[in-house]
Amino acid sequence: MLILFTVIGFLMTSGAFHSSHGNGPPRLVGLLWLFIVSWYWYLVLTIPHTIVVSESGQVAFNSVICKRLTTMREINYIKPYGGQIGFLLIKTNTGKIRILNQFDEFHDFV
Repeated sequence: MLILFTVIGFLMTSGAFHSSHGNGPPRLVGLLWLFIVSWYWYLVLTIPHTIVVSESGQVAFNSVICKRLTTMREINYIKPYGGQIGFLLIKTNTGKIRILNQFDEFHDFV
């Protein structure tokens, strides 16, 4: 769905929906659409897909575009992410990390 929404945004921005009579969405709507879709791409690509726990207590949450490092002592709690089924929120001293509820090695981490 996200790929489809991205394509629609590019089509709106390029003016593909404009007819010869000038009706259709303004290009500014396409840019706003692309901004919103870009934000969702960022959210999806920063969701960790792997958790690596070292023997020293370091925890690495690896996603497609970033890696977040913390220690076991800095993790305050893990709870369901408000209103979204299938996501958990990990609160650390330095911020929050949103993760999927089920993936390999998650139960070993807990």
